[in-house]
Amino acid sequence: MPNLSTAVVPSPARPAAARPGLSFTIGQDVSGCWVALESHGIAGGLFRNRDDAIHYAGVEIRNGAGEIRFATGPVAFTADR
Repeated sequence: MPNLSTAVVPSPARPAAARPGLSFTIGQDVSGCWVALESHGIAGGLFRNRDDAIHYAGVEIRNGAGEIRFATGPVAFTADR
């Protein structure tokens, strides 16, 4: 489990068909790629940069009911979560 620091990142207004309560961890893997992972393994991906990872998580959260956490250590992205 990565070390986490919590920050609430406002997401753009989205339609009400959002999935409330999602929580994403954003950080870099050991190769330096940016990773966004949903806490329950529902969603996630590898990204070119931090802004792209934050944008993805914000779109997935949609209505701001979730949170985005930033890892202070390496984040492992595995397809078998």
